[in-house]
Formats: sequence, C-alpha cells, structure tokens
Amino acid sequence: MSRKKRRNKGQRSGKLQKALCNNDVNGRDPVVEDFVNAKHAKEALKRVSKGFSSSATAIVTEAEKENMIPWYDRTDFDSLSDEEDEKSSIDIHEQQSTSTSRSQRSKRKTKDTPHTECNKNGLLYPLDIWCLLAQYIDPEHVQKFALICRGARQATNTRMFWCRIYKCYISRPNKLPERLQPHRIECRPGLRARIIRALFHGYEPFRTCVVSHNNLKDPDVLEGHMCISMWYKQALCKKQTKKIWAFYFKFSQKTAGMKSKPRYFSKEWLAQVDDLNYNPEEGHSILQINCVNYLPVSPVQGHVLTKASIGVSRDMKHNSVKLIFHSPRNDGRYRKEEGNSVILEPAYDAKVIHWWSPLYPHYEDAL
Repeated sequence: MSRKKRRNKGQRSGKLQKALCNNDVNGRDPVVEDFVNAKHAKEALKRVSKGFSSSATAIVTEAEKENMIPWYDRTDFDSLSDEEDEKSSIDIHEQQSTSTSRSQRSKRKTKDTPHTECNKNGLLYPLDIWCLLAQYIDPEHVQKFALICRGARQATNTRMFWCRIYKCYISRPNKLPERLQPHRIECRPGLRARIIRALFHGYEPFRTCVVSHNNLKDPDVLEGHMCISMWYKQALCKKQTKKIWAFYFKFSQKTAGMKSKPRYFSKEWLAQVDDLNYNPEEGHSILQINCVNYLPVSPVQGHVLTKASIGVSRDMKHNSVKLIFHSPRNDGRYRKEEGNSVILEPAYDAKVIHWWSPLYPHYEDAL
C-alpha cells in the first residue's frame, strides 16, 4: 500500500517564519494577532507537532501513575502541604492588598463627592417646597410629616410654622392661661412647648385625648424615674364636694448619672436668644395622689422609684397606694424589699400628669 507523503517539517516552519516576517515580528515577541493575521498561519498550525503530543501524553501517564499509588505508600505529603501553604499565604496576601486598595478608593470617592448630591434612590427637594407643604399639616400629623426627611424636619422647626398652628387651630385663645395668650405666647424662648400646651387647652382633638387618658391611673409607668421634688396641698374635690389632701411627686427620666450642668443665664441674654425647642419641663411627670386625710410622708427627693402599686384599703372603700424608693445606682440593680416605702391610705385616686397636660402645675402660670 502506498503511504501518504508527509509534508516536510521544514517547509511548515518556513512558511510560518515567512508569514511572521511579512508582519514585521522580528525584534520582538510574537503576539496572537500576528499568527491570526498571517497568510499561511492556518495551514501551518493545522497539525500539532509530534514532540508536543508525546510530551503531553507523558505528563498524563505520570499523573495517572501517581493517582494509582495508595495513600499509605505515598511520601510526598510534606512537599504538597508546603506548596499549598505557600499558595494560600500568597492568595491571602493578594486578597488583603486588593481589599485595602478598594477601601482606599472608596474613601477617596466619598471625599471627592460633594454632600449636596442627590441619592440614587430619590430626589432632594429644596427647603422652600417643604415649608409650603407644612402650611397644610394638622397638629396631630406634625410628627409623621417631620419624619419624612431632613427638609421636612427643618420646616417644622421654625417660628412661622408654630405660630401658624396657634392662629389656625386654637378657637378661643382668650380663655387660655395668661402665659399662653396671644400677647405673651411669642415671647422667647420656648415657643414650641408653649404652643403644644395651648393646643391641649384649646384644640378639641387634643382635649378629648387628655380626658380619655385620665382614666389610666397606674403609676408603674414611672418606675425607674427619679423624684426631684414633692409637696402637698388641700383642695376641694368636685365629685364629692369634700376637702381632700393632694400629694404631688415630681419625677424626671434622668437619673443622677445623667445630670446636666445647671444653666446660669442673665435675663438680658435670654431676651435675645431665640431657642425654639427650649423646654425645662421636658422628660418630667407628676404623680398626683388624692387622699382622704393628711398623712405624714418621709422625704424622698433624689431617690429612684423602683416599685409602684395600687391596692384596696383596709376599710374596702378606698385605695391604697404603695411606693418604694431606693438611692440611685449606676447598674440599676435594686432589692425592692429593702427600699424606703411610702404608703398613702386611704386614697381616692392616683393619676400621672405629663408636662403638656392642662392639669400639670407650672410655676410660671402661678398654679
């Protein structure tokens, strides 16, 4: 049988060299594009050289032989583990370098980008639009409107906003306390707190809210608060037309560790300052207990209320209020059986009064 004549290897390599010479490859390393653009590249690279195929088969056979050796006869574990450790350490080092470079790039980007740019998820509207929208907000929706964005919060933090609410939603301002009447409501500072108090006096939805919440008489909501002052007075009960003794305990949410430094400002300085959110009664509440008779009560100023409960008196006709106070601790751990107990019995009722309620006794109103 006649064998096919093999092409001369020298001819194939010669064609490839000529093709590369035509593309000016001499003097530098060849690139893939040089082989692709060569005229006789396809013909020259159709058949794989015999030496390359033989070396590839030898590598495959050696790998198969190594895999056939059982694990208890192999001796190259140490070399493999060392190589793997080196590779893993190199990979970890590369990952750390890439992460540091990315963090540096992100920091540079944040520094370069101005703060006035809009977020990708929304638009940034000017403050004038939020001030216009604030003119149509009811008093009961002020909190929801202020939580929309920073612009809405700034719109509600202006004197014009609160003065508009006072003029639009309070029907009879002349029946308010003297401190909350129109000729004194805009005096500085603390405009926001005074208008909120005026709304609970003259705005009907807020008034009904206060009346409905007066039935909540449990004083346990004041547990953990500090007693800052206490007093009592004799008053006339409207329901029973009898004289009663009202005991007041004023509490603050701030404990001894959270005390703020006292403020010493002159009257001239206060007349010039326009502090809209100034409210010395913020975070304060009063526990009012109406008793049948006068009862001696030990002073508990500076102590923390740890337990408060209301039960039935011994005569089964009135209530019995029990308060347990402790000296303040930073960790907040108290033994309730070892505290200073105050028992008011017999008592008609007990109620918790917040600073915005019309029943809250403000010294500035001469109550």
